[in-house]
Amino acid sequence: RAPFDVAVAADPGGPRLAAIRARIEAGRRSAPSRLFDAQTLGGSSLARQDGPGACADLTDPNCVQDALDRLRSNFLDTHLKVPELLLDVGLYHGKADPARSSLQGKKNPTHALGPQQVLPFVKLRWETEGGIQDTLMKFLSVPNQSPGFDSQAHTNGHQETAVGILKDWVMRQPVRGLQAEVLQAKGRAPLLWVEIQPSHPHHMDKGPVLMYGHFDKQPPMHAEWPKEKGGPHAPVVRDGWIYGRGAADDGYSTFAAITAVLTAQRMQQPHARVVVMIEGHEESSNGQPGMEEDFPFYLQQRLAQIGTPSLVVALDSGAGDYERLWLTTSLRGYLSGRASLGVLAAGVHSGSSGGLVPSPLRILRLLLNRIEDAETGEIKLPELHGAILDHVVADAEALAATAGDLVWRSTPLLEGVRPTHGDNTELVLRKTQRPTFEVIGLDGLSTVGQAGNVIQPSLQVKFSARLPPAVDHKVAGQAVKAALQADPPFGAKV
Repeated sequence: RAPFDVAVAADPGGPRLAAIRARIEAGRRSAPSRLFDAQTLGGSSLARQDGPGACADLTDPNCVQDALDRLRSNFLDTHLKVPELLLDVGLYHGKADPARSSLQGKKNPTHALGPQQVLPFVKLRWETEGGIQDTLMKFLSVPNQSPGFDSQAHTNGHQETAVGILKDWVMRQPVRGLQAEVLQAKGRAPLLWVEIQPSHPHHMDKGPVLMYGHFDKQPPMHAEWPKEKGGPHAPVVRDGWIYGRGAADDGYSTFAAITAVLTAQRMQQPHARVVVMIEGHEESSNGQPGMEEDFPFYLQQRLAQIGTPSLVVALDSGAGDYERLWLTTSLRGYLSGRASLGVLAAGVHSGSSGGLVPSPLRILRLLLNRIEDAETGEIKLPELHGAILDHVVADAEALAATAGDLVWRSTPLLEGVRPTHGDNTELVLRKTQRPTFEVIGLDGLSTVGQAGNVIQPSLQVKFSARLPPAVDHKVAGQAVKAALQADPPFGAKV
C-alpha cells in the first residue's frame, strides 16, 4: 500500500497527530471501517464507515483525500472550538507534493465549506500556532526597509529574510496546484512569484487573475511610535490590533491573496489560474526621484508566463471600515521631486543681516505659492488638473452618502481641527480626483534645541504631488520644475 501520511499543520508535534500517525502506521489504514477512531478525534464519531470519514479503499489517494475533506468540513460545522485537531489536513501520497500536483484535477470533495463557515475557517487560519498572525509578527520583526531608504539593502540580507518568511509560509499552505519561487536579479530587490493552477484544466483558457502586493517597508517614525505599542520592529498585539511597521502597508497582501484562493478551493468554487507577484521595491519606486523601478523589470521577464489577465487585484489600498467590502476603482498618480535653494555662501547673524538678506524659508514660501494657493489649497498649475467624469462624481456622492463623516473621521485630526471642506462628497473628490502638493522633507534648518540667531544659507526640500488619474506625470513634472525655477525671487539659486 502507498505510504500515506496525514499532516495537521495546526498541531505538527501534538499528541493527537502522533496518535493519528501511530494508528495509520500500525496498519489501521487496512481496516476500511475506521479511518480514525472516536478517541483520536476527541470524542467524535465522524470516522465510522457510515459517516463522512468513510473510505472503502485506503490505497486510493482520491478516496482518502475526500474522506479527510469531509472530516475537516464536519469539524468546522460542529467542533469550531477544537481548531488544533483537523484545521489543515493534507495528504502526502508517496513523495509527491502535498495535495497538489498528484491530486490536480481530481474530483472535488463531496462536502464543501459553506458560506457560514468561511469566517470561522479564516479565523482559524489566522489564530492557529504558526498561522497567519504568528508569521506576520515574525515578518514585522525584520527591518527590511526599501532599497531607496537603506543603502545597505542589497548586502544586509533583511530583504531576503523577509521574503523567505513569506515564501516558507506560502509553501506550507495546502493550496492545490501551487508553486512558489523567489526571483532576484543582480542589483535588484527580490520578488516573490506564486503561481496556482486553475481548479480544472478547462479553466486554462480563461485569462489568469493577477494579484499584486509588496513586502518592503518605509522607514519607521521612531519619534511617533508609542512606547506602549512596542516598536516599529518589535510588533505587539493590543486590543486586537497588531502594531508593527509594514503590517498594513503591505505585509498583509501575501496572506490575503493565498488565503483567498485556499478558501475558494475549500468552498469548491471554480477559479482560473492565479499569479501572485509580491515585490520588494515599491516604496523606493514611489519615493526616490530617478530611481529605476524593479517591478517592471520582473514583469517584463514574466509577461509570456502571465498571459493576458482577466482581472488584476492590487492589494495595496485601503478600506473605510470592516463592515463592507471596499474596492478602489481608480488611483491618483504620484510625482516626487527635490529642490535646493540658496541665498548665502555661509550663515550670517540675524541681528546684523536680518531684513537685508531674503531668508531661504521666505524664498520657499514664495515658490510654493506659485504651485498652491496657501489660503484655499487650490493647485494653480493647469497641467496638474484632470477632468472629473460625471460617473465619478456620482460614485463620490454615493460613497459620501454611505460613509458619512467616516470620510474624514478615520483621519486622526486633533480635537478642534476641521477638514479642508464641509461637504463629504467634495472631500471624497479632493482625496481621490483632485491634485495636491506637499512638502514631505526639509533639510537646512537647525533643530529647535540647537537653533542660534543665524540666517541659514540654503534649504533642501522633498515634495510629493498626487495627480488625477488622467494626468500625464511627465507633463506635470515639467510644469512643477518650470514653476520653481523660472525667475526665482531675489535671484535666489534654485
